[in-house]
Amino acid sequence: TVNVLTVPSAPFISASGPQTLCQGDSVHLSVSNTPGYSYNWKLSGGDVGSNSNQHIARSSGSYSLIVSNSSGCSATSTNPVTVTVNPLPVVSAISLVGDTKFCRGKSATLSVPLNAAYTYSWKNKAASTDAFSNSFIAKDPGEYAVEVSTSSGCKVLTDPVKIEVVEPPVKPAIDKGTYTSGMCLGETLVRLSVDDVVAGYTYKWYKNETPL
Repeated sequence: TVNVLTVPSAPFISASGPQTLCQGDSVHLSVSNTPGYSYNWKLSGGDVGSNSNQHIARSSGSYSLIVSNSSGCSATSTNPVTVTVNPLPVVSAISLVGDTKFCRGKSATLSVPLNAAYTYSWKNKAASTDAFSNSFIAKDPGEYAVEVSTSSGCKVLTDPVKIEVVEPPVKPAIDKGTYTSGMCLGETLVRLSVDDVVAGYTYKWYKNETPL
């Protein structure tokens, strides 16, 4: 007596997106779900994944699938799916020359180590600054970070550095009171004062550039 058991149909693997990825990304692989079938995903010949008609691919290699029915007969997927995972750029934290808080007119230099294989794009709160080298001179307030890219298009955004710029005080006008040029002082002292006193300002008087 010869019994010929039914072999499952060889499945076709579908990919949900591009099969060339950056490290940390993934692509969803799947076949039609058939009740009673078991699924054995393979990565370059080795077992990977769980008994499911779906698999999340995060590693480079050739993915295939063996499906088996309740009779123990099996079939291999008609198409292997090759996934390529490219590495992310390796970037250290931003180095700072200067202070993170300074008066208007001064600046701070931000930089990361130069790698000729990378490209650089500085951003201020995700907005481009049109600066494309490994260093940047910050003159305005903001949260600055640099996006570093490889030739394969994989990108890393560094942690931001917050820069604060303090506006200089308003130049004061001195009220000379009743004094006129050439006037004899006599016993009456001349009182000098600032016209518009600003709350939060401190004032220091000088005579011939010498502090009083």
